[in-house]
Amino acid sequence: MSRFLSRFSNAFFAFLFAVLSINLTGVLSLQNAYATENPINNGKIIICHSHQPNPSNGGGQGPVGNPYNREEVNLSAVDGEGHDDHTHHTGVVDGEATHVYRPGDLSWGDIIPAYPAGSITHGKHTINYPAYEGLNWDAAGQAIYNNGCVIPEIEVSATAPTQVESCGTENDTYTITATEGVVYKVDGVETAADTYPGTGSVTITAEAAEGYVLTGDTEWTFEFDATACPTEVRASAPTFTEVCSTENDTFTIPSTEGVIYKVKYVPGS
Repeated sequence: MSRFLSRFSNAFFAFLFAVLSINLTGVLSLQNAYATENPINNGKIIICHSHQPNPSNGGGQGPVGNPYNREEVNLSAVDGEGHDDHTHHTGVVDGEATHVYRPGDLSWGDIIPAYPAGSITHGKHTINYPAYEGLNWDAAGQAIYNNGCVIPEIEVSATAPTQVESCGTENDTYTITATEGVVYKVDGVETAADTYPGTGSVTITAEAAEGYVLTGDTEWTFEFDATACPTEVRASAPTFTEVCSTENDTFTIPSTEGVIYKVKYVPGS
């Protein structure tokens, strides 16, 4: 009898070990698949959570700079259920649901990655979840998400100022063209885009606004010549007196201010 119980016990535990091994292998395989093929891991998901106030709720202007926190939350926090589910944090601009990724904007929506349908097993319980297309999961949202929820700096090139230089200073000007993400300074003083009178030497520099990084040229120097324009004059025509023979032939050069006359004599003519 004891021998039978011993054999039964050994067989039972061998069977139990095999079942546990299969289940454990299946769970590990499933978790590994989540970790490599979708963002869900052990029933949790990493999102970029906006901590910028929602102006539509009276929150007002949010903080300047990066408005996102990288957070790991339960899948139930992004399933669309509940009052404060993260899928409701879309961001608003002028009352319309949207997401915005520019420094200084009023509202920022959460960024939640897309994931396929799947299931999570906890002991004897299996929870199935549907596929989700993501929230604010466009190219800009993915760039922020993949950068650790930090907004990547936007590369911009400053538009080169232009110069109009003529004699005198009356018509001398330089023009600064507005460029998104660029702050212009004239001789160290921040200056708005416009056309300005040009005198002497003017140095214009470009700096990146917050959230941007500059490429290309960032400094230009214009020299304006103050030499007055020459006075415009019209030469009075000489007069000629022609009589028979050349003894009494003459020509008269008038006196005209600002005009120098030159006479070329041709021998024998």
